[in-house]
Amino acid sequence: PIPVALKIQCSAYKLANLDGIGGKSDPFFVVSSSRTLYRSEAIMNNESPIWQPFVLNVSDVYNIDTPFTIYVYNWDRDGSHDLIGEFTTTVRDWMFGAYRQAVREPGGSGSRGAFTVDYVEILEAEVRKEMYSAYEVGVAASKLLAMDSGIRAKSDPYFEVVVNYNNQNVVLYRSEYIRQNLNPVWKPFALNVQDVHGYDHPFTINVFDWDPDGGHDLIGNATTNLREWTVTNGSYEIGLKNHSRAAGAFSIQWMKPLTYAVDVPVPFRVPALSYSITPYALKVAQELAKSLKGFFELTIRPPGWKKSLVLYRSEVAESTGGDQVYWKPFLLNTGDVTGPDTPFDI
Repeated sequence: PIPVALKIQCSAYKLANLDGIGGKSDPFFVVSSSRTLYRSEAIMNNESPIWQPFVLNVSDVYNIDTPFTIYVYNWDRDGSHDLIGEFTTTVRDWMFGAYRQAVREPGGSGSRGAFTVDYVEILEAEVRKEMYSAYEVGVAASKLLAMDSGIRAKSDPYFEVVVNYNNQNVVLYRSEYIRQNLNPVWKPFALNVQDVHGYDHPFTINVFDWDPDGGHDLIGNATTNLREWTVTNGSYEIGLKNHSRAAGAFSIQWMKPLTYAVDVPVPFRVPALSYSITPYALKVAQELAKSLKGFFELTIRPPGWKKSLVLYRSEVAESTGGDQVYWKPFLLNTGDVTGPDTPFDI
């Protein structure tokens, strides 16, 4: 009978060393068939690792003769994860007992070690991970770029989870910022599957360097999806890029399934009818702060209008002699800006 699922024990033999003289690679592997099906744990400093067994459902690769790819990587703390090599195989290849295949660079002919299927157990039924409504996620970062100037200066990093839907970017979550730390560990947060539009819809992680003047320089970003987070055995480090420059890693350290959708963050998930807002300005230029008498306007341009509509105009406030200006609190009705995700101007 044709199997529906396999429990597979894998190892490798004499993988290429990508960590330089005196070191060994820290290998992990990825099973991919148009999407990531499984990502193993990384085994530190070992050229012949033995990984934990994993389950492969045959229908995930379509059938026993459909090719899929194994990628073997050298784990790096900064999320770059250099490719040791890859090969293409089928389920049928793995059903004749222990089997060893060469791992090669793309386009290369020489072996960079061997990937071994040590044993295969045929299962009577598919094994499916339960799909949950939401997850609590523990996140961190490592080896971030130092964006602040000065001797021994670092960054004050925070991150945003941003999803693009119907050509509009929506911030689903914004973390706290952590002062002067290139390896931050942020507070856990909750993420609803519905809010990212399913397990396979891409979303972006943006990591910024917080600045008191509101400039908030981009450290780096990466595009990912929720399935990538859930198929990993262990932590998952995502390489950040600032244009073409490596910018460190964003790390999914753990995930706790939740059986219910959560109202996090509340202002975006369940919009209130109105909000009381206390505005102020920071880092006002010195030449202006001495004699500043400033006010601000909040405007929106309704569809079809040529001019913007002023929803609120503040009082004129004077600086207190420093670089800060404070205005009185005001109320903003959600309906006046037509919704929580509708852009408006200050």
